[in-house]
Amino acid sequence: MILIIGGIIVIAIIAAIVYRNYLQGLGDEINKTEVQNVNNNIQDLGNTISGT
Repeated sequence: MILIIGGIIVIAIIAAIVYRNYLQGLGDEINKTEVQNVNNNIQDLGNTISGT
């Protein structure tokens, strides 16, 4: 059961990183502040999970 929950968390983190990279790849098509907000949110999520 713990492995299943851990796997789901890992998949969610990977999806968030892929989404962040996708947004950064859009370049001029999206407002840079939106990309920075998503980037900060993903970083906060990683910090929360790692306990730092």
